[in-house]
Amino acid sequence: MAEIPLECQQFEEVTVVSKNDSLSLVETNYMNRVIYAVDKRKAILEYKSTSFFDCINQSDVDLVLINSEGLWGGYELTREGVDQLLTELDILTLQQSYGKGTSR
Repeated sequence: MAEIPLECQQFEEVTVVSKNDSLSLVETNYMNRVIYAVDKRKAILEYKSTSFFDCINQSDVDLVLINSEGLWGGYELTREGVDQLLTELDILTLQQSYGKGTSR
C-alpha cells in the first residue's frame, strides 16, 4: 500500500476515486458496475480531476481505491480493471467490517 502525499487530499473512509473524464458507452457500463458496488459496500465514490491523479502518481489509471492507510491500488476502466477493483473493494470492506487490518 502506498502513502498519499500530504499535499493531496487524505481519506478516512474506503473511497473509490474516478477521473472526471467523459466516458464512452462501454466505459459508462463499467462505471455503472463501480457505482453499484460502491453503494452496496457503503464505500464512497468521488470524482477528481487529472491533477489529483498526478498528485498521487497514478496518472496512467482511471480509478483508484484509497482508505485511511493510503493508496490500495490503481485500475483501468476496462472489464479486467473493474473486476480487479471490485474484488479488492470486497476484501478491503470485509476486512474493515470484521475489524482486521487491511494488509494484503
